Amino acid sequence: MDIKFEQVFNVIVLMACGLLFFTSSLSLGVVLKDMNAVTSSSGTIELVLVFDGDAPDAKGYTIEQPPRVSIDLLGTVSALPKYTELGFDTAQSVTLLQAGDRTRLVVNQRSPTSFSSRNAGNTLYITLGGSSPVINAKT
Repeated sequence: MDIKFEQVFNVIVLMACGLLFFTSSLSLGVVLKDMNAVTSSSGTIELVLVFDGDAPDAKGYTIEQPPRVSIDLLGTVSALPKYTELGFDTAQSVTLLQAGDRTRLVVNQRSPTSFSSRNAGNTLYITLGGSSPVINAKT
């Protein structure tokens, strides 16, 4: 009798752990599904990031040496490759790093530029370059 109780107890514990793992993986947030880069006639580059839910706010900063823009997307998980070559001076490549419940997007550049962002539903637009000065603080 004790052996059956112990077996049932172990099965219940395993099921509870599985359910906990499944629900915690669901709570990680929205998934970054697609990313495109578009250039404008004014020389800016716009990164268009598409999520499976509402786009997060972009929190980031610029680094002058080596020139790059680092942006944290809280409450997100990336389904994209870690490294994407873009080939623009303002955005040579993008590296996506996953840490807990956030995705860090790092844009490698030839020279430092400013950035701005805006949300529209499930899309986040990040504009690199333009006439504004380089910003070294969180935006």
